[in-house]
Amino acid sequence: MKERPILFSGSMVQAILNGTKTQTRRVVQPQPIHKWGSGVSTLHHPDYFSAHVELPGEREYQWIRCPYGKPGDHLWVRETHTFTETDGETYVEVHYPDETTRRCECSMDAAEVAALWIENREEGGDGADNWRPSIHMPRWASRITLEIASIRIQQLSDISHADGKAEGFDSLDGFALLWDRINQKRGYGWHANPWVWAVEFKRLQPRV
Repeated sequence: MKERPILFSGSMVQAILNGTKTQTRRVVQPQPIHKWGSGVSTLHHPDYFSAHVELPGEREYQWIRCPYGKPGDHLWVRETHTFTETDGETYVEVHYPDETTRRCECSMDAAEVAALWIENREEGGDGADNWRPSIHMPRWASRITLEIASIRIQQLSDISHADGKAEGFDSLDGFALLWDRINQKRGYGWHANPWVWAVEFKRLQPRV
């Protein structure tokens, strides 16, 4: 079993915490060029999950690995956060946007970095810089761990209404709006119908 980080927006973090989100879709890189619907050969290797696809510039079909792992692997969620207190040695209090605070054990080096960040923030006053972007969340500050239940490779249009609900939305229209907000500028909007990794997961017991 391997652990990997994964980013979620604030609304999707809340959906995971509420138990309404059990799937996520991420753009396949690089994009396959054939249009077979969901009929792509896949390989469930003990160490990874991969798909056999046709790629631009390649004469033969290639195996590409899912960067999120395989069923049974863990994903730890990175989210917006801030540090509120530390002893500078063994612990840091981490605050999250839903007003939750956790006391997290960490290394002395990490606690010292947190103490410096808190000092700089306090000197700078209130403002958006009070929050640290999700990409900067360290493993020890993460409060959500997911276990991968299954992985599929499919085109985005293969999503069903049941999948939309598992993505945390009452309708596919809501999911499409969020998808375009995140992916359209990158060329992978809803109507572009990109290939995606569809990852189904379950939330493990909260880290304490």
